[in-house]
Amino acid sequence: MATVALPRSNPQRFGGGRQFDKLFFSGMALLILATVFVGFARTYFLAGVFRAPLPSLLVHIHGAVFFELDSSADRADRAGLGGPR
Repeated sequence: MATVALPRSNPQRFGGGRQFDKLFFSGMALLILATVFVGFARTYFLAGVFRAPLPSLLVHIHGAVFFELDSSADRADRAGLGGPR
C-alpha cells in the first residue's frame, strides 16, 4: 500500500486564516441553531400554534437543571452526565 503526501494548502487562498475561521464557525453555529429550531418547531417551540399540548413546567425545570449540571461538569473538565467523551 502506498501513501502519497500532498503539498500544504495555502491558508491565504481560502480567505485569510482567522477571519475565515470566524466566518465558518459562526455560520455553522447559526446553521445548527436553525436546524434545531426547524426540527423541534412543530412539537416544542411552536406547539401552541399547532394545537398540541404545551410542555409542563416540570419538563422545563428538568431540562434546565440537567443542562446546567452537564455544562458545569464540562467546564470543570470532567465527563458530563451523558458519559465519557
